Amino acid sequence: MSESSTNSSSRSPLWRRIVSFTICLAVLGAATWWLLRKPAGTASTATAPPMGPIPVRVETIQLSTVPVTLEYLGQTEAFQKVEVRARVTAFLDKRLFEEGASVKEGQELFRLERDTFEADVEAAKALLAQAEARTEVSQRDVKRLEDLMANDATTQKELDDCRKDLKVALADVQTAKARLSQAQLNLSYTVIRSPLTGVIGKANKDVGSYLNPQTDGPLATVQQMDPLYVEFPITERDLLRWRELADAGRKTEFAVQLTLPDGKIYPHPGKVDFVDIRVEPKTGTAMIRAKLDNPDGVLRPGQLLRVKVTGLERKNVLTVPQGAVIQSAAGAIVFIVGPKDVVQPAPVSLGDWTADRWIVEQGLAPGARVIVDHLILLRPGAPILPTEAVAQAGQASSQSSLPGGNVSYAR
Repeated sequence: MSESSTNSSSRSPLWRRIVSFTICLAVLGAATWWLLRKPAGTASTATAPPMGPIPVRVETIQLSTVPVTLEYLGQTEAFQKVEVRARVTAFLDKRLFEEGASVKEGQELFRLERDTFEADVEAAKALLAQAEARTEVSQRDVKRLEDLMANDATTQKELDDCRKDLKVALADVQTAKARLSQAQLNLSYTVIRSPLTGVIGKANKDVGSYLNPQTDGPLATVQQMDPLYVEFPITERDLLRWRELADAGRKTEFAVQLTLPDGKIYPHPGKVDFVDIRVEPKTGTAMIRAKLDNPDGVLRPGQLLRVKVTGLERKNVLTVPQGAVIQSAAGAIVFIVGPKDVVQPAPVSLGDWTADRWIVEQGLAPGARVIVDHLILLRPGAPILPTEAVAQAGQASSQSSLPGGNVSYAR
């Protein structure tokens, strides 16, 4: 019993010493952490040195005359389109062309059976000869009776009857000539020729078909493709705007440029030659037509193409680069150089746009210095170091579009 008490009393101081040593280590570690942390915290709370002015490029905007390019979706149409039809009733004897080939004006396209029409011509000639013979007899009778009348050898009634017979004979001659002309005309209709120079389409009747002009449709269609038309609709609103721009610039001729389906520019520009006076009530659009040369036959009737109309312009407008405009929920803004060379936001109202510039309708005045780069680094009131940038000339041709094209102006 005494040995157990002695052992317990000898181990108790060792346990206390271990616990005390552990507590001391913890306190020492905490003190060391605090001492090391304090200088770092003191350095982090130091005030950062102020940032210097941000170098930016600026453009001083001025009033200018801006060429306007209107873009639409158009469709090509043949300059002339003629349906070839039979004009007499007959059997189709020959087809003298290749479908889809080019044809010349006056070129033979079809031939009809001629036998019946040749016989009609001969019969008309015979009737004319009979009428002319009767006329000659009547003329001799009139002359003979006139001589007898001069000697009182005949009566006035006989002479009048003979003169009447002469008039009837002369009328028969005229009738016979008319019948002969009609027979010869019908005979000429058995050869069907191309009414114009162009490209002929598919033949709608085969050789041997019986043709009836009253019930049959066209035998084929010939279309003239050089020059060529392109038609495009514009809205009533754009039509009024177009006329306003034309009157302001006193323009009467407008050039047209086509963009082909592969993105290439058609090399032959054209001119607007017709503006429809009627607005289609169902669509609210008016039809515009332009005429273009097509010497190589690149264009075909019915193609859908992009049409750019040039020749219009807006006078005394302000423009800014598109990269200088920031679109926000509140609208478009630009940054301008404010007093003491600081950033100043300016809300703007935009109009038409070009490949790289906006027309500013409201919000800026001539002489404003618009910041054109480093917009992401700028904040209102931030100091800047502006450097003047030169605006590139010839880049202010504005575009608008109608149904079928890309929307190219903001409202």
